Amino acid sequence: MPLYHRDIYLPESPALSAPTERTWWLTYTRHAKMECIGDYQASIIHPPRSVHFSRSQIIEAEIVRGEVIKLVVRIGYTGTRDLVLVLCGFEPGVSFANVKSIWTNAVGDKHKTLRKELYEPHP
Repeated sequence: MPLYHRDIYLPESPALSAPTERTWWLTYTRHAKMECIGDYQASIIHPPRSVHFSRSQIIEAEIVRGEVIKLVVRIGYTGTRDLVLVLCGFEPGVSFANVKSIWTNAVGDKHKTLRKELYEPHP
């Protein structure tokens, strides 16, 4: 399935504009709830109940036949930590999304370990 990363190529697609035009109410999978407790950097005591993000906060997108299957977004959390949310199961009619996984990163972390071969190249 086509996987895109903002540091390689994120297509100009209506599929990526639609999720940024609303607030998404979040439900957490069991795995995500466990990650809140066991994050190796810092416990996530107050995971967000909803999220509204911009295109610039999208790190990774999986798009199949013009439909967003998965988004990885990075949002502010504390003064020193950002939250990274893996979102899927979008229900546009009711603005619900599932959090498949969640973790924190240091605000200044540039994540230099990107495996470029996993992502679609710029055409």
